[in-house]
Amino acid sequence: MKLLKHFTEEELQRIEAVVKESESGISGEIVPVFVEECDNYEIAYYRAATIVSLCTFSTIVLLDRFWAGFQLYDPFYYLLNVLFAAAVAILLVHYIPAVKRLFVGKARLHFEADERADTLFLREEVFNSTHRTGVMIFVAFFEHQVIVKADRGISSVVEQKEWVDVVSLVIDGIKKQKLAEGIEKGVKRCAHILEANEFIVDTESLDELSNKLRTD
Repeated sequence: MKLLKHFTEEELQRIEAVVKESESGISGEIVPVFVEECDNYEIAYYRAATIVSLCTFSTIVLLDRFWAGFQLYDPFYYLLNVLFAAAVAILLVHYIPAVKRLFVGKARLHFEADERADTLFLREEVFNSTHRTGVMIFVAFFEHQVIVKADRGISSVVEQKEWVDVVSLVIDGIKKQKLAEGIEKGVKRCAHILEANEFIVDTESLDELSNKLRTD
């Protein structure tokens, strides 16, 4: 994924600077990770084609039966209309993200985002700090999902519900088309939560992980 699709160079540098500054007073490591799409969601194409085809076929049958002015005597025209409707549905799913999300379903979107977040938490080695104090802010653009995952050194002290504010700040930034600003506020809020829970900086855990933004 190319970060410049969603951020300018200046915004990337600004976010990395905020991460570095926020970590300067705490023992935690804040790692923003961005994903364009967590799965190819082939199921959306099948669902769209099937549902639209059935609706089209049903509509043609009802019109043919109850409207005298609409009559298709040749079954070939039934097939042609159904195939055309299916093709249009597939194209809409392919080119319009909102349509694709509709046929994927919210539950599947959340599941895939959560699975990818778990995978990237390990792949990006967010756990690789002395006291296991890494925090990942995961953003999945297609799924419209923001997830915060903390390593066990933090999760044993900070309840998951405390990260709700971080998620809200990032989502608010996305809705206002100020993604970089939302990320910055989320990072700062993470630092405040850690500081409030006495994760104070020490010489053993000083900036252990890279401040570079991660992508998949």
